[in-house]
Amino acid sequence: MTRPSPNRVRWIVGVSAAIVMALVSLPLAVVLPMALPADSGIAARKAEGSIWEGILRDVTVAGLPLGDTGIALDVLPLVIGKARLGFASNVLRGIVETSSGRVGLADATGVIDLAGRLRPLPVSRLTLEGVTTEFRDQRCAVARGRVRADVAGDVGGLSLPGGLSGTVRCDGNEIVVPLVGQSGMERIDLRITQNGKWRADLSVRTTDPTIAARLLSSGFSTGPGGYTIRVTGAL
Repeated sequence: MTRPSPNRVRWIVGVSAAIVMALVSLPLAVVLPMALPADSGIAARKAEGSIWEGILRDVTVAGLPLGDTGIALDVLPLVIGKARLGFASNVLRGIVETSSGRVGLADATGVIDLAGRLRPLPVSRLTLEGVTTEFRDQRCAVARGRVRADVAGDVGGLSLPGGLSGTVRCDGNEIVVPLVGQSGMERIDLRITQNGKWRADLSVRTTDPTIAARLLSSGFSTGPGGYTIRVTGAL
């Protein structure tokens, strides 16, 4: 195989460096629509600074508010049609990766305030520990990491434990977060699609006839997992 001449190597390196420098100097607001397509589920009111070091104002992910978020874009993947953005806000940090038909979240750690978005379930916030997810062509392809749900309130007059936790996984088109209380008697299976639609199945196991009657009167039904109720919505 013929090796390229030193002059050609220098030319290639020079052109590559020029492209990278040109991209780095671009304002974040110019590049962001290419890095975050409309179907990524990520939006911001305003972009400030450069792609090397910028700030997104009033960021939302699948409708969930993250506030102002610092962001840094990895330039080289843009050349082959991919985007890799590191982000960090006061409550959450991680990496967003997008390309044609693909959107992913890598090593997300921190807190997401749900602000009542899972009503009537009294889940107030989710704490993420190294959560990595990826959708390819609307299907869940990768899901791992742990999630803890903080609960404040009750369902059907039944107080749920202060926290439920579980490991994220894929199931077809959906990310599944199986959240189980410390007693093992309460469980919430939370399913989320790429466009932010969610379904939660809450199940309670009890042998107390008073609690059972209260659950049935609140819309629960009996099943293999105990007394269950399903709620749906969109983030």
